[in-house]
Amino acid sequence: MADGWRCFRCIAAARNVITVEPVLFLYMLGSFLQFTAVQQLIRYKVCVINYNDTVLCNNLTGHKEEEDEVIKQASHWIIILNVALTVPSVISSLFLGSWSDAVGRKSIILLPTVGTIIYCGFLIVSAAFTYLSVWIIIAGQAILGATGAFAILTSAVFSYLGDVTTKENRTLRFGILESMTFLGSFVGNATGGVIIDRYGYITCFIFIISCEVVIIVYVVVWLKESVSQYGRQGMTERIEVSVEADLGQVEVKNKCIELLRVDHFKKAVLVIFQKRPQKRRLQIIFLVVCLFIFELVGTVFQFSGARDTTVLYVTKEPLSWNATLVGLFLGLKNLSSGFGLLCVLPLVHFIGLGDPIIAAGSTVVRMCGYILMAFARTTTVMFLVIVPMAVSGIPAACTRAMLSKLVLTSEQGSLFSFAAAVETTTTFLGSFIFNAIFPATLDILQGGFIYLLMAAMLVVPVILLLWVRDLKKYDNTYQIQEEAVEGKTPSATSSILS
Repeated sequence: MADGWRCFRCIAAARNVITVEPVLFLYMLGSFLQFTAVQQLIRYKVCVINYNDTVLCNNLTGHKEEEDEVIKQASHWIIILNVALTVPSVISSLFLGSWSDAVGRKSIILLPTVGTIIYCGFLIVSAAFTYLSVWIIIAGQAILGATGAFAILTSAVFSYLGDVTTKENRTLRFGILESMTFLGSFVGNATGGVIIDRYGYITCFIFIISCEVVIIVYVVVWLKESVSQYGRQGMTERIEVSVEADLGQVEVKNKCIELLRVDHFKKAVLVIFQKRPQKRRLQIIFLVVCLFIFELVGTVFQFSGARDTTVLYVTKEPLSWNATLVGLFLGLKNLSSGFGLLCVLPLVHFIGLGDPIIAAGSTVVRMCGYILMAFARTTTVMFLVIVPMAVSGIPAACTRAMLSKLVLTSEQGSLFSFAAAVETTTTFLGSFIFNAIFPATLDILQGGFIYLLMAAMLVVPVILLLWVRDLKKYDNTYQIQEEAVEGKTPSATSSILS
C-alpha cells in the first residue's frame, strides 16, 4: 500500500514537471518531416503531370531543361502553399489564443494536431494518385492553417507554461520548451530523407499521423488543464455560465459561439497596446519588436529566410556543398541550438544574470556567428559557425519569458496568440525579403553581405533589450502589488484591468 502511494505521488510530481515539452517535440518532428516530404512530393507531381514519365521524374538530374522547368513551377506552387498556410493561421491564432484564456489550453493544443492529421490525409491521397492536381495539397494546407498550425500550438504551449510556472523558474522552463523546437527539427531532418527514400511518401505521412495521435493521447491522459473553471469564469464576463446547485459545477456554454466573437481579436491586440502601470506597455512593445526581428532573421533555419539564403550561399562557389553537407550543417546547427537552451541558458541563469542581459548577450554572440558566415570561404570555417550559433535560441526564449511575466495569467493566451501571429508573418516575410536581397548582392563578399545585414538588424533588439532592463527599475514596486492582485478573486482582477 505504501509503495502504491509512493508511486502515485511520483506520477503526480512528474505531471507537474513534464508538461507540454513532449507535445512541442513531437509536433515539430512531424512538421519537419512534413516540410521535407511535401516539397519533394510537389516537385515529383509537377514533373509527372507535365511530362507523364515516371522514369524521367525519378532521375531529373540528367535532364537540365526539364529540371529547370520543374523547379520553376514547383517554386510557384510552394509560394501558394505558404500563403495558404500563413493567412488563415495568422487570423485563427488571433482568435484561438484569446479563446484559450476562457476555455482552457488543452482543447487549443489538440486543434492543430487534428488539423495536421486531416492535412496528412490529403497528402496521402495526393501521393497515392500522383496525377491529381497540386491544388489538393493546397486545400489540405488551408485546412491546417485554419486550425492554427504551428502558430497556435506554439501559442498554446507557451501559454500553458505561463500558467503553471512561477516568475522565478519561467525563463528556464521556457528555454527547455524552446529547445524542443530545435531537437524536433534535428530528428526530423535526420530521419525525413531516409524514410522517404526507403519507404516512400505515404509511409512518411502515416508516421506523421502517428506522432499526432501520440500527442492527442498524451494531452488527454497526462496533461492537466492549466486554466481552472473558476479562473475561466472570472477571466471573461462574456461567457455564459450556469451553476448547477446540486452538483456544484460551473458549465461554460456556447464555446463555439464564443470563439466567433470579434472581441477575441480585439483582446489579442489590446493586450499589447493597452495602458499599463510602470511603463509595462512600453516594455511589451519593445519585446514584441525584438521577437519580430529574431524570427525575421531566423531563429529556426528551416522556418525562416535565413534557411533559403543559407542553402543558396553554401551550394555556390567557393563552398559548393552537396545536399548531404547542407543537411548536415542545418541539422547540427539546430542540434547545437537545442544544446544551448538546455545547458548554456541554465548556466548563465544560475550565475544570476537577468533575462534582458542574457538575451542581449546571446544576441551579440549570434551576430558574431552571422559575421563569421559572411566571411566563410571554406567548409571548416562554415562549420565553426555552429559554435556561436549554439546560443541562437536563447534570445527568443528569454524574450517570451519576459513577456509572460509582464501580463496577468488571464492574458497569457492573448499575448502568445499575438506573438504567434507575428512569428507566422515573419516566416513568409523573411523568405520574401532575403530571397530578394541575396541575388541582388551576390557581388558583395561573394553573397556574404546578406549575413552582415542580418547581424546589423540584430543591433536593434540589443538596444531595446538594454532599454527594457532600465525600464524594469520602475517595475519593482508594482510587481509586488500585481502578485497581490492575482491572489484576489477573478472579478476583482477584472475590475482592476478595466
